[in-house]
Amino acid sequence: LVATAVQRLKQQQNQDGGWGWWATAESNPFLTAYGLWALTLADAAGYPVPEEMMARAADFLARWLQRRPPDTERWPNNRRAMVIFALATYDARYTGNAARVFPDAVALFTARDHLDLYGKALLGLAFGVLADAAPASQDRNAAQDYLRRLIAELERAAVIDPTGAHWEEASWDWWNLNNDIRTTAMVLLLLARHDPENPLAPNVVRWLMSQRRGDRWTHTQDTAWAVIALTAWMEQTGELHPDYTYTAWLNDTVWLEGTMTEADVGRTVTAFAPLTDLQANALNWVRLDRSREPGQRGTGALYYRLQLITYPDLSTLQPLARGVQVERWYTLGDEDTPVTRARVGDLVTVHVRLIVPRGLSYLVVEDPLPAGLEPVDVRLRTTTRTAKGPEIRKREARFPWWYWSPTHSELRDDRAAFFQTYLSPGTYEVTYQARATVPGRFVVGPAFARQMYAPEVFGRTGSDTFVVEGE
Repeated sequence: LVATAVQRLKQQQNQDGGWGWWATAESNPFLTAYGLWALTLADAAGYPVPEEMMARAADFLARWLQRRPPDTERWPNNRRAMVIFALATYDARYTGNAARVFPDAVALFTARDHLDLYGKALLGLAFGVLADAAPASQDRNAAQDYLRRLIAELERAAVIDPTGAHWEEASWDWWNLNNDIRTTAMVLLLLARHDPENPLAPNVVRWLMSQRRGDRWTHTQDTAWAVIALTAWMEQTGELHPDYTYTAWLNDTVWLEGTMTEADVGRTVTAFAPLTDLQANALNWVRLDRSREPGQRGTGALYYRLQLITYPDLSTLQPLARGVQVERWYTLGDEDTPVTRARVGDLVTVHVRLIVPRGLSYLVVEDPLPAGLEPVDVRLRTTTRTAKGPEIRKREARFPWWYWSPTHSELRDDRAAFFQTYLSPGTYEVTYQARATVPGRFVVGPAFARQMYAPEVFGRTGSDTFVVEGE
């Protein structure tokens, strides 16, 4: 595959040394930098790559740098950061003159307020290469200082939530193929190469893995960068070749213990403890230890997650938001006024509002129904034509609402469940209908929203009381 890719790049290289989106298309600096970096890595890994092809691409990028000083627009500066990184990597291996892009890197650092977060990560990677390759100690020290300052700025911009740590751009750079997953992967690559002991790094790994959809991420670019970054991280931690024992204590009792070797990579070990094992009205603690021999930590990484599940009294349950805020109310038919009671035979519309501060993947929404209500399934031919099926609406600034159906919905006897592959930040309203069938006064459990593969990100309403009056 590598040999085939190298040949295709050779055939599609333009006369000026760059590459475009298609053969014979105008050369694109970002794609050319990406191609040059890939070829440099392939050659370093032992694959045959024509040096003349890389030299032509490097000349194209060097000429482009000379023509384009730092800009006040972000997307040209982001592109410039990638070009500097690719050229520094190439020069460090082939020309011994990595310092030729040092002035360009310093100029871009001065203009870093006009860089996106991923542009800062790329510039940091470039300074890391320059620090390793600089022949003069003065240049080496300066590059290391710029590198440390960029890492510190990225640390302050990190978004930390129950799924881990990641970075969110103020806007997406469509010109250079970017999104938040790729930004986070680039920062992880920077940390893995130049600050592997940074306490953020393991949490960045957790977040990246939580964003994977099957065997990939959202598109080819963020998948490629995620694989590159995670591979660099695994090389640093040695976690593909673990050799350690682990022990977990719950208070003073050994809760779980075992051994981790290469044969165990990818295996998850789970332990449960009932609430009766916890000390009432006292501090409970969990301690984990990784070791090989007494006084030694062993090799490899130990990942863990702790989850506490409780079953409180519904009548006293209060709303809770841990990454998503959930609200619920009822109306009669198409009316707008919230109600807490209906008569037998009434059509009740259930509203569940979701306030999503950050994008959520694979979201599950479950809403228990009052026991006196039955959900209305519009797929059945016996259902009245006036009934409405489940809908999701998003409030937009330009338009009052956007409407669409959930990715999947299930209407059961006691609850409604909805699944949505992805929700971008914003305010949403899920609606469905139910028929009042049995009179009585009913306590209703909370509506609940959570990420399927990161259940620690969740939100719920409080409990409610709903009355169904007889005919």
